[in-house]
Amino acid sequence: METPPVYLHIGLFKTGTSFLQATVFPQLQGVTYYASDAKWLKYIWDMNSRSPFDLTQWECPEVPGDGILISREDLMGSPFHNYSNGGQILNKLAHDLPRARVLVTLRKQDDYVESLYRQHIQTGGVQGVNRFLNFTKGEYGEFTFKNGVTLDVKELDYLKVVKSLEQTFGRDNITLIPYELMVRDKARFYGLLAQWLNRDSIPWEGFEQSGSVNKSISLSGIYLSRFLNRFIGGSEMSGFGLIPEMPGRKWLLQKHENHKWAGALLILSSKISVRTLVQGGFDKVFYRKGKAVSEKHREAIMAMHADSNRQLDDRYSLGLKGLGYY
Repeated sequence: METPPVYLHIGLFKTGTSFLQATVFPQLQGVTYYASDAKWLKYIWDMNSRSPFDLTQWECPEVPGDGILISREDLMGSPFHNYSNGGQILNKLAHDLPRARVLVTLRKQDDYVESLYRQHIQTGGVQGVNRFLNFTKGEYGEFTFKNGVTLDVKELDYLKVVKSLEQTFGRDNITLIPYELMVRDKARFYGLLAQWLNRDSIPWEGFEQSGSVNKSISLSGIYLSRFLNRFIGGSEMSGFGLIPEMPGRKWLLQKHENHKWAGALLILSSKISVRTLVQGGFDKVFYRKGKAVSEKHREAIMAMHADSNRQLDDRYSLGLKGLGYY
C-alpha cells in the first residue's frame, strides 16, 4: 500500500506565510490541511510549545489517507531567539515523518531583517535598529539572550540552513521558493508550489482574488510605536510597563460572565493596543513610507551573504541573481 504524502512548510517567517496559511492551503483539494484536524493541530502545537524539552513523550498521529499538509514557520525556531529550538523540532519531524517533502520560502536578507524589525516593534519591542542587529563598534555581534530580542545577521546564511535540512530530510525532499516571486512572477511562484505538492498546477488566480494583504506599518508609525511601547506593559520586550497593555482586563474577566457590560468592555480593552492605535488611526493620516534599517546596514548584510546566496543559486537554480540576492 502506498504511503500517504506528507508536506511540510516550515518557514521562513515574513515570507507570505500568513497568506498561504489563510487563503491557499485550506482550499487545496486532495490533501488534509493540519489546522482542520484536531489531532494534528495538537501534535504541532505541543511540539512547538514544549520544545526545547523532551519531544519523544507523545506519538505522531496517523497520516490521513489523502496525506497531510503542515504549515508553521516557527517549526524552524524563532528568528528572535536565533532559531535555537528549531533543530530539535525538525529532528523530531524527520523521525516521525521521514518521507516528508519540505518547503522553505526564502526572502532577501536585507528585506527579511527589515520585516523582522517591524514585527519586533509591532509586538511591543523597544530596541533601536543597531541594538536589534547587535551592531556595535562597526561590527555585527553574535546573538546572546542577555541582549534581549536581537538578531545575529551572520546566521542568515540560507545555504547553511538548507544543507542542514538536506542532511535531516534528504536533498530530493527539499523545495525552495523565493518570496519575491509571489510579487514579481505569480505564475512561477505557484508553479513551484505545485511541484512541491506533486501537482500539475494550482488555480492561483482564485486565491489571489480572495486573499488579503496586510498593509505594513509606516516609518513614522514605527517611531511612534517604539516610543509608546516603552510605557506599555504585558510584553517581554517592553520598557517601563507603566500602563497595562489591556487596561482592566483581569477585573473584567472576573465580571464578564455575569455582566454584559463587562463583556463589552473586555472586547474594547482587547482592542486598545499600540498596534491598533498606530495602524488603525495614526497611519491613516500620517502614513510615511521608508525603511527603518539604513541602506548602509542593508548593503553590508547583502554583501555578507552574497557568496552563500550565489552557491545556493547554483545548487537549486532559483534565479536569485535576478531577484537581487547577489
